[in-house]
Amino acid sequence: MFWRKKDKEIPYPKEEKDGIVYYVVRIEDVRHLDGYNVKLKGTVDEKPTLVYYATGFPWSISSRVIEEDHGHETTFNISGVPVIFRGIAIISKGEKVTVYGRVRNGVVEARIIETEKAIFKHA
Repeated sequence: MFWRKKDKEIPYPKEEKDGIVYYVVRIEDVRHLDGYNVKLKGTVDEKPTLVYYATGFPWSISSRVIEEDHGHETTFNISGVPVIFRGIAIISKGEKVTVYGRVRNGVVEARIIETEKAIFKHA
């Protein structure tokens, strides 16, 4: 009743990272794996977009004090698959990346992005 429904097993190799199990998938298969944690590798297609977002009313104190009301979001594509990372990820066009995240509506919501020079994690 209160526990999470277990995901159905799918025929892909598994890898554990920070206590979460990810399926190692090809980029072509990502769109069919809604709701699963995936690991994929690829090259960044275009310049990533870094956006600062704020919610709530600009005059409210809570929108300036509470961390959940604002932050940074990095969006980019890996071989046509959109990736969203809630945080700052310093990556560039043509860079090879490994993304760990959950697929929702064909978009990968990244928790971890690994590049050759750095690892970016969503807290």
